[in-house]
Amino acid sequence: MPYMTESDRMHGDQDLGQRRRVVFHTGFMKTGSTLLQRSVFPELSDTALYSFDRSPFVPLMKRVRLAGPFDDLDPIVREVQGMIAASTHGLQLFSYEALTGWFLWNHNDFGRMTDVLHDIAPDGHVLLVLRRQDGLLESLYKQVLHTGHANSPEGYCNWRDGEFGHYQSPARANVDVRVYNFDAFYRAYERRFGTGRVHVVAFEWLKTDPDRFRSALEDCLQRPVTIPEGHRSNVGFGPRASAIARHLNPLFRMPHREGGVIPYHPFRPWLDRRGGGGALQKTVTAFDNCFDPRRLLQRGMLARPGGHVFDAELREGIMDLHRAGNRALDERLGLGLGKLGYY
Repeated sequence: MPYMTESDRMHGDQDLGQRRRVVFHTGFMKTGSTLLQRSVFPELSDTALYSFDRSPFVPLMKRVRLAGPFDDLDPIVREVQGMIAASTHGLQLFSYEALTGWFLWNHNDFGRMTDVLHDIAPDGHVLLVLRRQDGLLESLYKQVLHTGHANSPEGYCNWRDGEFGHYQSPARANVDVRVYNFDAFYRAYERRFGTGRVHVVAFEWLKTDPDRFRSALEDCLQRPVTIPEGHRSNVGFGPRASAIARHLNPLFRMPHREGGVIPYHPFRPWLDRRGGGGALQKTVTAFDNCFDPRRLLQRGMLARPGGHVFDAELREGIMDLHRAGNRALDERLGLGLGKLGYY
């Protein structure tokens, strides 16, 4: 379906309530979300954007994630519905890449998140951006290192003796690789929102076919989309920096775990109290950043990606596990995933 023009929207005989379109951009993480949220979505016409920096939507969804099994989530649903009702924009776009579930929790909150989204807007649309599972998991592993964990690639993926194991405690960053069955995610969304309301986009199109990436977004959002030239994704650790991070991270006293002898951002509380951007604050900030292993390892030669962090056997094992599911999804949607190496 081609997107509607401004003339279509201005002269249509439907009222605002009927014309309003609700879209949930749900993930996945590490699939260009930063680019979309900072450079693409804010430029859309006639759009109310609810994303990380723009509304209370993300804090509300974090409350959903942390809710107990018997907590009443209706107040959260009503609050988000109130945001939609109060807006005069034709497109209501909610963007938070953890709506597919929190990756450090093995996406165990996916079902709850999806139920709440459906309660908010039963006739809403879902925008789901995929990335080949080997590349996605490798990028998530780098994120794990960024946050101070020290697992090996094999430990993170629960890869032992040529087989993948189950998810362990969240105290040790890890994942059940089998959970990244994209066909299962698609079918779960389709069951809740209906046929034709789940829009799947391949992250790889950004490089291999940017016009198709843009067109797929336009089909979902029903708005003209511009992808800025010269865009670049967030740069993760390369193999050398990753190996160093695994040994360096345990030395730091991180907020989410015990142990370590080096303080992590020791001057952050003082900077938060002082505020402002004077010369002293800038000097202290620069010194404070020296106590952040991520910043230390993203400088100079260490910042160069320089190849894969996962070895060939692990990457091949990941794709062997998911080829059948990827093929099934491609047969449903005709995305050409085979040409992108998904199967």
